[in-house]
Amino acid sequence: MTVEARPRRAAHRPSRRQEIIEAAIVVFARKGISASIAEVAQETSMSLASIYYHFKGKPELFTACVSEVSRRIMNATSSQEPPEKLLQTREAVNLVWTWAEHHREEARLLYVWAVAGPPEAKAVRHRFEEFYVRRARRRMRRVGGSTPLDFAVERLASRTYMSLAMGVAEAWVEGHPLGGTLDQHRIAAALAEVSVRVTGVP
Repeated sequence: MTVEARPRRAAHRPSRRQEIIEAAIVVFARKGISASIAEVAQETSMSLASIYYHFKGKPELFTACVSEVSRRIMNATSSQEPPEKLLQTREAVNLVWTWAEHHREEARLLYVWAVAGPPEAKAVRHRFEEFYVRRARRRMRRVGGSTPLDFAVERLASRTYMSLAMGVAEAWVEGHPLGGTLDQHRIAAALAEVSVRVTGVP
């Protein structure tokens, strides 16, 4: 009588890292860094051991979530604005805000909760801001001069606008009226107009 050979088990468990990140984005978007790994495990229907198999702890998982949201926004806008063909300022602003309109909880994670997160998450948020500061400066360079003063103006104007944009986004995802309205389209239009006036780029 022969005994059938049992199929070999995989040497490593299949990675469920992305599945964990997706669930953790939902959990952290609700409560920020105060949410627990146990809540993430419950959202995924996984054990705590499974979560810790993929992530050392909450700071690493939280940062991974912030990174994923940042990547999604940048990819969504970059795909519509290749380096060789920059959009008009109003079009670029609308791209980011249209994404936020359809992914409000994810936007809250990046715009609000990342500020109170671990240093690594704050660094991700900073890199996100720098990404759009560089884009704003590239738009300005198309119409500006090339003197040291011109470059200083570019840096100051682009950072001024980006600081304003992040503050407006934080308030909007938290449901605070801006200019007496919560209408995303009116806010985006006003922000775009401010950007044009600050940077001088239509």
